[in-house]
Amino acid sequence: KRDDFAEDRFHKLVMASKVVDIEEPVTMETLFKQVSEVLSIDLGIKSEELYDKLYEREMQTSTVVRDGLAIPHIVVDVENAHRIVLVRARTGIIFPGDKLVHVAFVLVGSTAIRGRSLHLKDLVAIAQTTQNPEFDKKWLEAKNKEELKSILLLAERSRGQE
Repeated sequence: KRDDFAEDRFHKLVMASKVVDIEEPVTMETLFKQVSEVLSIDLGIKSEELYDKLYEREMQTSTVVRDGLAIPHIVVDVENAHRIVLVRARTGIIFPGDKLVHVAFVLVGSTAIRGRSLHLKDLVAIAQTTQNPEFDKKWLEAKNKEELKSILLLAERSRGQE
């Protein structure tokens, strides 16, 4: 149960996260536009700037880390900019190279040294969480946004106190 786990920084990040549940097939560009709009107000950054950063990052190196999973991640010059957007796309998001993604975690970190360190820890936490062979099945079958968050919160991973 959730009560058995320490509520570390990643736990708090997930609890505060926004969830984008996509019902129709979309392109990566459409996903990035939606996510940029969601993050824009919260971070005080123009959605176009966030979109450009996400797009440029993807063009440098693909953030599709395995079949069905992408972890687009950027850093911005904003204090305490740590955010995550949880994305479920049952019908899929088409990334470059015709890679089909059903699960995405869009991470935003801060450019400060400590911010970059926390950003890397978030990437590690996501990698550990999504290694479970049942993860994708649970993610796609979740009934609602709260259940999506619970899947991440209850997953096995190393838990820090930060």
